Amino acid sequence: MVHIHKGIWAGMILGGTAFQTLVLAIITSRCNWELEAQKASKHVKKWAVVH
Repeated sequence: MVHIHKGIWAGMILGGTAFQTLVLAIITSRCNWELEAQKASKHVKKWAVVH
């Protein structure tokens, strides 16, 4: 019975990590980074303090 529990935990940890990595890789690859950089620049300029 102890071996079954270890297998379940290892499967959940390793399988979950692999799934999360796959999902994040897909999201990252589909992101328009130029657009995100433009939006970030707009936010920085909006809140920047000019001396």
